Amino acid sequence: MNAARGEAVVTLGGEGRRVCLTLGALAEIETGLGVDGLEDVAARMTTLSARDLMVVLAAVLRGGRRSGRRMTGATPWGEMLRRAAGLGVAPEGFWRLSLKEWRMLTEAPRGAAPMGRQGLTRLMEAWPDGG
Repeated sequence: MNAARGEAVVTLGGEGRRVCLTLGALAEIETGLGVDGLEDVAARMTTLSARDLMVVLAAVLRGGRRSGRRMTGATPWGEMLRRAAGLGVAPEGFWRLSLKEWRMLTEAPRGAAPMGRQGLTRLMEAWPDGG
């Protein structure tokens, strides 16, 4: 999923499907709903019938496809999930993280240097193990 592109994932029949409101999907929605323009689409969305919902869903599902293929790609999901588990993040929590939250968990703060021996010694003196 590419949130920067406006993609989202919906679960249909227990399976995650990518959706995206592309220009092509918007044109399909306008035609399917018999309206002209984004303002008319927005107004119509307040009173959708089941048929209208199917028109919108079909269009955004087609917009979420990349060259007609299922979600694949080079994103190392397994590696990322294992790393999250190592940080104590459960799988259901991992899938709810935003990209910004993931980066905050996994990247060192910009400009931060690793702690040196002096810093470790100061921490040990300030917080002794007591044993």
